[in-house]
Amino acid sequence: MSLSAESNQILYFSPGFSISLDIKGNILFSPKISFGLYKNMQFINITLGRVSSSSEGNSYYYIEPQIGSLSKPLEYRKIQIFYGLGLGIAYLDDNKNDKIAFRGSLFTGFGLFLNASFLIGRELNTDLGIQAVLPIPLNKDGYGPIN
Repeated sequence: MSLSAESNQILYFSPGFSISLDIKGNILFSPKISFGLYKNMQFINITLGRVSSSSEGNSYYYIEPQIGSLSKPLEYRKIQIFYGLGLGIAYLDDNKNDKIAFRGSLFTGFGLFLNASFLIGRELNTDLGIQAVLPIPLNKDGYGPIN
């Protein structure tokens, strides 16, 4: 992949952390890291993360491709927000036979995101929370080390 100033592409990585509450009342903590490409107000990335629960048997690792966009600025609203979704796979950390589940997410925000996740495996589990991310550009256009 070639990055240049003319292409307006930004390669980035984005560490983050979320705190959420699932439908069973458990508090979930989730560090994550995303690697992606932003171009023309659109982004695509791959996110790797870990979800730990306040109760046993609800923790997992996940890998989730995500896509999204940045809203266009409007005259009455100068703030732009990101919104997107992801669909991936989770590896469950318990002693039961089913180790794989599907994971999806919806998110919106800028720096601080409202995030909803869905885990579909032996049972459905959803959570809603807040996620803080720090996108770090890697190419020269974004003040990073890659030309």
